[in-house]
Amino acid sequence: MSAQQSASTAVQQTDPLALEKTIASSLKAAFPTAVKTANVVRRRRMRIECIPEATLDVLKYSKNQLGFDHLNYITAVDWGKAFDLVYNLWSIQKMVELEVKTKVAHGEKDELVDFPTSTGVYQAADWFEREVYDLFGIRFVGHPDMRRILLREDWTSHPLRKLYDRRGYPIDPKLGQPPPQTWRINEGKLSLPKKWLEEDPEIEENILTLNFGPHHPSTHGPMMVRARLDGEIIIDADVVIGYLHRNHEKLGENNTWIQLLPYPDRTNYVSPINWEWAYVMAVEELAGVEVPERAEYIRVIMAELDRIQSHLMYLATAGDAVGQLTGFVWGLRDRELVLDLNEMVCGARMLPNYFRFGGVNRDLPKGFAERTRQVVDTVEKHLEEFSYIYEKNPVFLKRFEGVGVLSPQDAVEWGAVGPGLRASGIPFDVRKDDPYSVYDRFDFDVPVGKHGDNLDRFMMRVEEIKQSISIVRQALKDLPSGPYQGKAPTLSIPEGEASSRVETPRGEGSYYVVSNGSPRPVRMKIKSAAFINVYVAKRMMIGQKLQDALVILGTWDPVLGEIDR
Repeated sequence: MSAQQSASTAVQQTDPLALEKTIASSLKAAFPTAVKTANVVRRRRMRIECIPEATLDVLKYSKNQLGFDHLNYITAVDWGKAFDLVYNLWSIQKMVELEVKTKVAHGEKDELVDFPTSTGVYQAADWFEREVYDLFGIRFVGHPDMRRILLREDWTSHPLRKLYDRRGYPIDPKLGQPPPQTWRINEGKLSLPKKWLEEDPEIEENILTLNFGPHHPSTHGPMMVRARLDGEIIIDADVVIGYLHRNHEKLGENNTWIQLLPYPDRTNYVSPINWEWAYVMAVEELAGVEVPERAEYIRVIMAELDRIQSHLMYLATAGDAVGQLTGFVWGLRDRELVLDLNEMVCGARMLPNYFRFGGVNRDLPKGFAERTRQVVDTVEKHLEEFSYIYEKNPVFLKRFEGVGVLSPQDAVEWGAVGPGLRASGIPFDVRKDDPYSVYDRFDFDVPVGKHGDNLDRFMMRVEEIKQSISIVRQALKDLPSGPYQGKAPTLSIPEGEASSRVETPRGEGSYYVVSNGSPRPVRMKIKSAAFINVYVAKRMMIGQKLQDALVILGTWDPVLGEIDR
């Protein structure tokens, strides 16, 4: 370690917020008139507000000079006559989060508001900006593909504006009812890559447009891949989502904080408990609710069991994608053992609704610890069998090894998270890099890949199951006594905002909640790991054979409930 690094470490040991304060000061110094506020919220989290005209410059400076290389999400909050436009950034190297906020004025009617695109700074902004445009009506000027993404192309309103109720109808009768919707198929003509046209000017005559899905097992849910094929090679693709869109975030604005507790399960029905945790943790931070130590350990146990059963589902479907039906059956067999534990704890297998503000719904039942040890022992033993039938299978290796390679640079730039990001050699895991609950008390590794191919993304799940088993064993061994719920008989949510970060089985997931002190949220944003990972998969499909592109998509383990929300 150099003398400079030693001095920096010494300063941080003296002041735990030294890095955050330095970054905030740097932004304030670089933009003395443009950055209106620069605050350290807590360890590893900062929040700044800047004027609209300087937003892109602040984003560029944050990325190029301060190392905020990862765009988590973009969202907006409607305050009636102005939007808060929010960019959430993360520095993988410094392990610090930065929220950049700016005000965007709008009129009383549902009219489009223009704002410059940030896709020139972060490529991952592509789908995030389309979502904000779709739901709020902020049109990002210069965006390469400014279309709706969750709603139909012929939809006429922007439902997350405060003008509309939960059904999408205007709250003010004077505005009238929205015009009737007329269904039409969006042709979605895609422009061919320039290099293809240069090589063969008449290539358009040989191109086949194929609509794959939305109802096909290889899409893992209602999703359509509109591919343009030159023979068997995909030269351009458009991924169409939104078939399962329920406007979960609008429902969040029309229900009380407590009424929303069952909804996170429906966000991702394959890994519901981790999403329950994301929601309650955001509200707990906003309300200042403390969680007892025993409840924290129970949450870790249940979340890691949730990760195990979710990854087992992936291992099963990965085999099914290449005709390995034995692995499909074995994966579902072992997953049932973990779902039995869910049923033992709360009576439900897939939608448990178990977490509560300040703890969990009920304590672990008698015999749970012993039964859990038996289950993880069985899963661990069967992982060896999985390795044998997959890694010794030439058909599986042909479809996975060396196929779908994603470089570390593209993984970060496109916003990848979770096992897919770690498979490309980036060891980002929220449990390690921004520890929550009691994860810093456990000894576990973050597996990373070497090649970033389909096989590495498969092996990430295998290795993460092993690490989750280790965490569960440690948590059961050290499980403290005491209450499983905090002392919060009434929930009073003050005015303010808060966000959570959890490592779901598909990567970083979070809730961003805004309160004005009323019983209902002003805004509830869900950052979906699967949403941005499917965007990454879309980028990876180009240049691949159709059959390989579908396997690549599957290695990101998409769940459409989480993608569409």
